[in-house]
Amino acid sequence: MLRPPRRVVRSWTTSELEHARRPRNGLVAERVVADGPVDGEAGEPGEAGEVLVLEQAEGPFTEYHRVVEVRDGRVVDTTTYRLDIPWFGWL
Repeated sequence: MLRPPRRVVRSWTTSELEHARRPRNGLVAERVVADGPVDGEAGEPGEAGEVLVLEQAEGPFTEYHRVVEVRDGRVVDTTTYRLDIPWFGWL
């Protein structure tokens, strides 16, 4: 049975933007898929409308992507994943 994807949302201050944008390399190794303005207009990193999209390069997930964006003066990091390993279904 295929379970629905899980979603984890974290929120930080803009001073933590650099940390949030750093690709992970632990349980999952990430690669950058998209990095830039949402609406196609150039802006400074950390401005509203900037988005970074990462996906799994290596790891145990059947579906994985993470989106880092600045909204309302906060850094919002949304990770969506699906893990289909019977013993680890609770993750």
